[in-house]
Amino acid sequence: MAVSTNYSGKSIDLCIIETGQQEGYSDVNIGIAASGQVIAGPYKVAQKYLKFLLTKRGSIPSEPDYGTRFLERLLNGYVANSQALQIQFYANSPLAVNYVLNSNLNPAPDETLVGVALDSFSVVKDTATLKIRLTFVDSSVITVPVTISTV
Repeated sequence: MAVSTNYSGKSIDLCIIETGQQEGYSDVNIGIAASGQVIAGPYKVAQKYLKFLLTKRGSIPSEPDYGTRFLERLLNGYVANSQALQIQFYANSPLAVNYVLNSNLNPAPDETLVGVALDSFSVVKDTATLKIRLTFVDSSVITVPVTISTV
């Protein structure tokens, strides 16, 4: 997915979630994007949401309430099937949504998150695959594919 470079009037973040440059589904890689790219708009919000959801709660000493138990539960055997994955996602996702909503008190319409849904999910052997859909007040929608190895 191509990321807009028009940042006028927007706050920006360092892009740490790399995706392909074509529209549609592509792999997501966590790491510093090439050349220290910046990100804004709904992509920044999607990144902020995923960082919070996938960070182990209590793992950042200076911010002990940052993160969720989602990945921890997934990696420690609490998720043995698709139903358990869905339960853990919907139990932890609201924490990430609240963090995103409280982190910017006056967001632009394309940065105002109004919904998060788990479009599809599966647990096969040692891999959990999720497609997470984020919806914004301006009607834009981003679907992020996330694959997590549980080994």
